[in-house]
Amino acid sequence: MAITKIQSESLNLADDFAFTGTITGAGGVNTPAFYAYMSSNQTGISDVTNTIIQFNSKSFDTNSAYDTSTYKFTVPTGEGGKYVIGVRIPAYFYSDKAWQIQIQLLINGSDRIEMGQIDEPSNTNSRYAGTATETTILTLSAGDYVQAEIYANTVSNGNFQVSASGGGARKGNFFWGYKLIGV
Repeated sequence: MAITKIQSESLNLADDFAFTGTITGAGGVNTPAFYAYMSSNQTGISDVTNTIIQFNSKSFDTNSAYDTSTYKFTVPTGEGGKYVIGVRIPAYFYSDKAWQIQIQLLINGSDRIEMGQIDEPSNTNSRYAGTATETTILTLSAGDYVQAEIYANTVSNGNFQVSASGGGARKGNFFWGYKLIGV
C-alpha cells in the first residue's frame, strides 16, 4: 500500500472524499436494541407487591427480541454481552400517598436488581405521584431475559397505577436497551 503525504496547504476541508474498497475494524452497531412503552395506564397494582410493568407497545426492536405480551427482552442467540438497560416509570396513587416507589429489573424471573427508589420520610411529605428514571449496565448471555417491575408502599395500603402519559414519540414511560460494542 502506498501512503501519500498530503501538504496541509493543498487540503480543502470542504472537499468530499469517497472511499472505495472495504473498511474493516471501524464502527459497529449497538444491536440488539429495543424501545418499549405502555399504550394505556396499568391500574389496580397492589400495594407492597413486586409487579411486572406492562410495556405492551414498542417503537422499535431491531432483533424482534422484545415480547409485548410477556413484557420481556430476551437476548438473541449469539448476542450475549454487556447491555445498557433503562426504565422510566411515572406512578399515580389515586387518593392515597406513597412512602416508597422502587423500580427493579427482574432477570430470568428470579434475580431482582433495584434500579432506583423514591422515599418519603413521613405521611405529610408523601407523594400522590412520582417518577423514577434509571439506567444500568448488565452482562447478559443468550437466552437471558429482562423485565421491569415496580414496587410501592402506600400510606393506607391502597392500589396505584403506572401512568401511560404522553403521546406520539414523547411517551411518559419506557423500557429500553441496547448492546454495547467494543467491551
